[in-house]
Amino acid sequence: ATGGVKFFNNVTAIYTINSDTQITATVPSGAATGAISVTGPGGSTTSSTFTISVPSGIQSATFIPANLEFLNAADHADFEPLTSYFFLTGWLKLNSVTTTQYPISKWSTAAPTTSSWRVFFDHLASNLAFEVNQSNGTQKQVQSLTGLVAGTWYFFRASITPGAAIQISVTPAGQATLNAFTSVGLTQASMFDSALSLNVGRASDGIGYFD
Repeated sequence: ATGGVKFFNNVTAIYTINSDTQITATVPSGAATGAISVTGPGGSTTSSTFTISVPSGIQSATFIPANLEFLNAADHADFEPLTSYFFLTGWLKLNSVTTTQYPISKWSTAAPTTSSWRVFFDHLASNLAFEVNQSNGTQKQVQSLTGLVAGTWYFFRASITPGAAIQISVTPAGQATLNAFTSVGLTQASMFDSALSLNVGRASDGIGYFD
């Protein structure tokens, strides 16, 4: 099928086609409350008003690594892939691709033995990677099919299904459909409960500042 999804202020959304009667769209940056239009081979349709709300306390920032800038959030169960499906989505743009960087993580490189996860840019492979430590100390890593270049916005989605797989997908801005996921299998049904704080813009032990 061909077509697209746009929010009422003409912002294009990334979407997936679930079936002939259902699609799932990710609310894009810059979208505002209003009608959503969906266009397909047979024509287009417009929804009733779709309300976009921003949770209280939400944080955003531009990171300057020379200033050692990052966001820190205290440990919370919502940040943990315990026994149910867990996923992360976000937008990122790299100003530099010459060093390994940590957009978001609960990870300590000093002791990455158990209870941690990270989404990081691997400058040697030039792609985004997602790595988890299972509670038995086994590390699993998956890397995106899409390579990243400096100065381009990318939408990423990383997920964990305990006992099944970890996955990651990276899609350049302006592309309507999600790029294919890469996947690595997991064997443990129960994951972990990390005591590390959530860091956005660096690893939890203060390396890999995001640029």
